[in-house]
Amino acid sequence: MNQQASTTTPATAPTPKPAVVMNEYQAKSLTLLERIALAAENSERATDRAAALLERIAKATETRATFSALPGPSAGAHPVTAAGGLANDYEMSGEHGDPMVTKRDPPRWQGESYVGKNFSECPADYLETLASFLDWKASKTEEENDPARVKFAAYDRKDARRARTWAHRKANGHVAAPAAPPEATDEEAAAVGDDEIPF
Repeated sequence: MNQQASTTTPATAPTPKPAVVMNEYQAKSLTLLERIALAAENSERATDRAAALLERIAKATETRATFSALPGPSAGAHPVTAAGGLANDYEMSGEHGDPMVTKRDPPRWQGESYVGKNFSECPADYLETLASFLDWKASKTEEENDPARVKFAAYDRKDARRARTWAHRKANGHVAAPAAPPEATDEEAAAVGDDEIPF
């Protein structure tokens, strides 16, 4: 009996897949997609930073609103001008703490005359006008750079502070004057000139 030879089909090796070759258009598209993804990531981070910033702004606004709601000066309180500030306790309690308005009223004052009155007898708005006038007059005297008149500028500065302090006191209900209000000295009276002035 003839033995039939068996035939075995040899195994076929797998066909290798061709390498993916991108053309220039595909390469550019891939680069663009990568950039878009990166931009989206950065945008998300920027959104988070913007949200944090908005939260800080909201907190700051809330804090400001809280401070704004705090009670301020009373409705009748008269504002204190910052030009020359206020007189200290020594200036107010000393011999010249309640000077007299001498010679004339401030040129800008349109109301009743208070010449001959002590500061404690004048209304707050008059005293503020007087303080501004005295500060202006002192500045003009200082601009002259005359050593002989420097002391008059100092007198005016002190009286401006006293006038402003009296205005503040009167507007807040304090009207008591020093026990012995002094009269102006001849030098202080002479310091007020008749030149045209804007106050």
